[in-house]
Amino acid sequence: MARGGRPSLGSLVQRGAVLLALIAQALWLTVRSSLAGRGPIPSHPDALAERQWRFARRLVRVATRYRGALIKLGQVASLRVDLLPERVTDELARLQDRVASHPFAEIVQQLERELGSPLSDVFPDFTAEPLAAASLGQVHRARTSDGRDVAVKVLYPGIERSVAVDLAMAKLALWLLDFVAITDLMQVHRQLRASILAEMDYVREGRAAEEIGRNLER
Repeated sequence: MARGGRPSLGSLVQRGAVLLALIAQALWLTVRSSLAGRGPIPSHPDALAERQWRFARRLVRVATRYRGALIKLGQVASLRVDLLPERVTDELARLQDRVASHPFAEIVQQLERELGSPLSDVFPDFTAEPLAAASLGQVHRARTSDGRDVAVKVLYPGIERSVAVDLAMAKLALWLLDFVAITDLMQVHRQLRASILAEMDYVREGRAAEEIGRNLER
């Protein structure tokens, strides 16, 4: 990590290398699945299911460590019970659980960088323990200088760079899998990208919350 919790070039390269290894394993499993019981690479269904579950378990470990779009991709995959074995979706469903919070000191640095002033000047009371932590950011309870109780939602430091790497690797993976699955997997990437980028737009989310508040005033 670079100063302030933002990912360094080295950590981004490492992230990309880890994802490339996952892509290679996923591609190989897809080929094995398509050739199961026939062709030059026969495979017993039980053995194949075991390999798929081990891959899912590895994906969960990597996503939990690196967060970002990886968790979102795993969460989406866990819902595809129509395509994936139940044991695999059950393993991926672990990514639906609460994510470990980000170090508070780095969250403070991120907020002060965005606010342009010490955190205590804007929020005299700011709770270190987050109300919730997710794949892209977390929420803290706070009180403004004029006495209002608020929830402060902040993106993790450098998450934009991490997500950019994740989406690029996801695009590569789906493009390669297209040749085996013979389907329009690139549509999945477009939907995933649009969803994640929209979720990272906290300004738009805040404006939507304000509009909802105005509509509910009466």
